[in-house]
Amino acid sequence: MKARVIVAASSLSAALAAAVFLCIWTFNPTPVADQDFDHLVSASISHDADVNPRPAPPAMFSVSNLKNRAVCLAERGATLTSRSRSFWAPPDCDDVWPGLSMADNWTQNEDGTVTITSNSGHVVLTLAPGAGFSYESLDNPDADLAWIMLP
Repeated sequence: MKARVIVAASSLSAALAAAVFLCIWTFNPTPVADQDFDHLVSASISHDADVNPRPAPPAMFSVSNLKNRAVCLAERGATLTSRSRSFWAPPDCDDVWPGLSMADNWTQNEDGTVTITSNSGHVVLTLAPGAGFSYESLDNPDADLAWIMLP
């Protein structure tokens, strides 16, 4: 019986101490905005993440020409340089955009646009990021191309 009283008394005193501490902590007159924060610097995010974005990973795209209703699959492949990746499109992609099957290089520009070029450096197509995981053509205002990344 004596042990129960000691356990009950110590539990009650611990609950009372926690309640007092909570009241003091809750009604602190110093607002959070006035307090100094401890600025912890870590290497979890590199400082040049915004300046030098990482190239996009390999991906397959459904490429559609909405005017002539032609569709093909194109592949953005392995990394060639810090901004460049290999590119491959089958011959049926020439129905979607002339010369697309001759393109070999996908270059991610600093402004977010993508330039698709042949090995000789001839620009086949320039794309701008669209909504979500898609791209839109910048070369010809009449071109109605849709590039949608496949999962």
